[in-house]
Amino acid sequence: MSSWKRNLSGIGLLLLAGCLAGCQRSVADALDTDTDSALTIRQQLEVTGGATSVVGTTAEPTGFATLSGTFQVNGSFKLKPGLLASGEHAKICSPDGSLLTNRGLEVGEDNGLANVAIWLTKPRKVPETAAWINPEYYSQEQRTAELTGKDGFDQKNCMFLTRTFAMQSTQKLQIINSDPVGHNTKIDGDPGGGAAGANPNVGANSNVMYAPGGYSNRPFQVSCSIHKWMDAWMLVRPNPFFAVSDANGKFEIPYIPAGVKLEFRVSHEGSFLDQKNDRVVLKLNGERLPIKSGRIKLSGINPGDVLDLKFLLDAKANDWQ
Repeated sequence: MSSWKRNLSGIGLLLLAGCLAGCQRSVADALDTDTDSALTIRQQLEVTGGATSVVGTTAEPTGFATLSGTFQVNGSFKLKPGLLASGEHAKICSPDGSLLTNRGLEVGEDNGLANVAIWLTKPRKVPETAAWINPEYYSQEQRTAELTGKDGFDQKNCMFLTRTFAMQSTQKLQIINSDPVGHNTKIDGDPGGGAAGANPNVGANSNVMYAPGGYSNRPFQVSCSIHKWMDAWMLVRPNPFFAVSDANGKFEIPYIPAGVKLEFRVSHEGSFLDQKNDRVVLKLNGERLPIKSGRIKLSGINPGDVLDLKFLLDAKANDWQ
């Protein structure tokens, strides 16, 4: 064999060995690579003497911190009227014949905005170790719990009582029908993350169980084909780092990992919050923080820190006037 062929063969074997050692990334991750991921990969590769080797640079958390905050509407807003119940169940859904409540924009005290979902997106796969997930707060029992009764997903007066519901992919959920008429609960799911779709018929004053079996990349819709006006949102995540703002726009995610870079994402009614055209102004502990396509990047977190996020959503820019 000629020398150039021997060299080419040697280079091929060397590249193959390097790839076997450090290129075991899933196809989904490869397709979803962004600038931060590319930088991480580049930092993990070290060239020495013409050969490529992998350097372990994955940081471990140094403790835990708390992420909390408030979503607030800035300016006057107008609540759009709901639909009129129709069909054979109209008297049950709206006994007095009034318009149904439009829950697409729910604002509480101090213009706090309810039903906003916030969840951890990076790292994509959180190690299930005590360094990352505090076992004293997030127990194994909680991880595999069946969410039933008051913790379940109920519907009454032809309305889903929880507008935005969030759960872990390892949990099971009781779908409850507290009405004297039947519903079907159509769960869209998310094939991209493995969260199962479902469309069970739920008889009057009965319930069924739902097991997502996977997570969702973003909130997906829940609806009822029998009563077209019924809708809600559901978020399913593979770890416990998520929250939904309460009636007054407040949320808290305790025991987030400190000492590592994190990215969260935020969505209201299926739309990601964005600073474009001043739709939202975000501040972290009083300092302006960028938010683009719902993505928030956090770093420099110390153990015991309480990170306070303030979201100010402009009513006019969000077409709420």
